[in-house]
Amino acid sequence: MLTSKTLRVVSLVSGIALGGLVLIQVFWVQKAYRFTNEQFQNRVTLSLISVASQVYRYNSDTTSVREAVTPLGDEDFLVSLNGTVPPDFLLNLLVAEFRKQSILQDFQVGMYDCFADSMVWRTYNTKLGPLFSGKSPGEAVLKKLPSYTFSGDSHMMVVHFPGKRTFIARELRVLSASTLGVMVIMGVFIFVVVIVFREKRLSAMRQDFINNMTHEFKTPISTLLVAAEALKKNASGLEGDRVKRYAQIIQDESLRLKTHVEQILKVAMVESARNNVERQEINARDLLQSVKEQFKTRLENKQATFEFCSDLPTELTLQGDKNHLSNALFNLLDNALKYGGEQVHIRLRAELKSGQLVVEVSDNGPGIPKAVQGMIFEKFYRVSTGNRHDIKGFGLGLSYVKQIVRLHGGQITLRSKEGAGAVFTLKLKPNLS
Repeated sequence: MLTSKTLRVVSLVSGIALGGLVLIQVFWVQKAYRFTNEQFQNRVTLSLISVASQVYRYNSDTTSVREAVTPLGDEDFLVSLNGTVPPDFLLNLLVAEFRKQSILQDFQVGMYDCFADSMVWRTYNTKLGPLFSGKSPGEAVLKKLPSYTFSGDSHMMVVHFPGKRTFIARELRVLSASTLGVMVIMGVFIFVVVIVFREKRLSAMRQDFINNMTHEFKTPISTLLVAAEALKKNASGLEGDRVKRYAQIIQDESLRLKTHVEQILKVAMVESARNNVERQEINARDLLQSVKEQFKTRLENKQATFEFCSDLPTELTLQGDKNHLSNALFNLLDNALKYGGEQVHIRLRAELKSGQLVVEVSDNGPGIPKAVQGMIFEKFYRVSTGNRHDIKGFGLGLSYVKQIVRLHGGQITLRSKEGAGAVFTLKLKPNLS
């Protein structure tokens, strides 16, 4: 079985390898995009130079066409024609030259009519041919043109490729698909690693739970056996007081076992029968008073102080299971008592705030380390106290509390700093008329 250290090393190396592969794929996609874009630009420029050359010959113009074409961004090209030419003739020249360069893309061409001081637009669709009623690119293209371009007796042409980015993406679809596949593999790998580490942590917590449970059950069972053996050997010669003492031991240890069993079954019951939580109208003040009185009996012979603060309306109610809610609150108070150390001060506070019933259980104990605060509501997890068995429990209490609160449509949060105590806050939805 892989150790945690080996598993971390393997996961780290595999993650770095996959991450490097993703970066390489992204690099090649970007490089391929730039290459394809430059190739497209060059092919279009060659085609437009050829068109300009033919227009010059048509107008018997001997001017060099070397500087006739000016790219305007990725999708637009400006061409100086140095003379007039029929729009339909020009469109046919463009289609013919683009086909020679295998540029099978829809495009729009705008020709400036210096006599009317306006643009004449034509749209060409590779499937439908010329669309004389097609819409012009509008201001989005014209804003890219120099302000002096269309003035006086200038003869200019603008060619716009509205689907260029789609064309390039289609050209790179195989490489893009492979990159996406690698990224999906990377995502699945991260998901699997997270699941593996989570399961490993849960496995460790389950083992800790089994060890704790074995210890918790072993002690009372041993005590019961000793008491039963004493009664069996000396049944006829025992005095009444000694019989009572042995019987009391058996009763106490039996109740202790019963409590442990109920604690385990309590969580199992909630998980297997989530919809069996009884829904009835509960008076919020009565619920808190009941928990307060129950907890006061727990404080007997304890070096702890308890403070109860509540300003809830007398008639405030909520829908829920009174027993489960009482157990949840009592678990929080009991945890504060168990983990609060010596001279702990516990506070139970309730108020109606922003339409919610807010209940806080706080203490002045050692607090909960920030590194483990995200795990304390998980089943079987127990905050390390340095001695596995100095504080009794199975790590089920807070998991039970969280489930009960969720089943009642509420939420529970924790605020804590090491050395500054802990504050558990429950927010429940009361019945508001």
